[in-house]
Amino acid sequence: MNWHKAKTIMILFLIAVNLSLLTYTVVDGYNQRSAETRVIENAIGILSANDIAVDRKVIDGVDIKKSVKEVYAYNIISDYEGFAKLLIGNEVRLTQKNTYVSPSGEITFQGDRFYTKASDNICLIAFNPTAKDIKSNVKTIFTQLGIAINENDISISENNGLHLAQISKSINKLPIFGSKIKMSFSASGITSVEGAWYEPEIKEGSKINIRSISGCLIDYMNERKSNKPCTITKITLGYATLDENTYHASLVLTPVFAIENNLGETIYIDARENI
Repeated sequence: MNWHKAKTIMILFLIAVNLSLLTYTVVDGYNQRSAETRVIENAIGILSANDIAVDRKVIDGVDIKKSVKEVYAYNIISDYEGFAKLLIGNEVRLTQKNTYVSPSGEITFQGDRFYTKASDNICLIAFNPTAKDIKSNVKTIFTQLGIAINENDISISENNGLHLAQISKSINKLPIFGSKIKMSFSASGITSVEGAWYEPEIKEGSKINIRSISGCLIDYMNERKSNKPCTITKITLGYATLDENTYHASLVLTPVFAIENNLGETIYIDARENI
């Protein structure tokens, strides 16, 4: 038997099979992209018929993933009274539902969010905003509240002598919508702090499949409360609680598409597949 000839025939056969598989993969991929394009164009048409405009470039610019990691998170507010003492001192008293006061100021809780302001001519925490290591000092204050951040995560701005420090949270480069703290301070110290904050914990191996952007756009149309014509300006994939008005000691964050329009509205659409 001519083994050299048989070997050559086998190699040519394997090459032919691989070429066939490659052709099938390319054609199948093209057909899938073509089908996705038609679905998206249909969704754009439906939105347009309902006075919602969206440029195809806005949709194409979305960082769409097939799946994201499941993220567990805990709230930095373990209980309202204990957290109130961290910001306005130990002499707190409950004046009305979810509102505590002390000689230093007042703090109100709404679900996972809190709003704190200092009493007149008093600061919540003594602070020198003219110091060179301002970000380091701000980081120390956030750490006291149970917030783990890097100094690079802190944004500092100034307006009419009042400084504002702001931080936000992301995980795997995806934002956690609603996880944001704003802190105002004058020459005397901290005058107000507000926001909500979740510290994430990723569990390896757990993933959540992401649904099509076209289906989320249709849901956006149905969930809008306003009937005013609008234009979608930005779509961002990230995580959210979807119910921040309810207190959560811990929770599983929900993957969402944050859809913004030119009227200043933002609606979070559940991005989980097969829910």
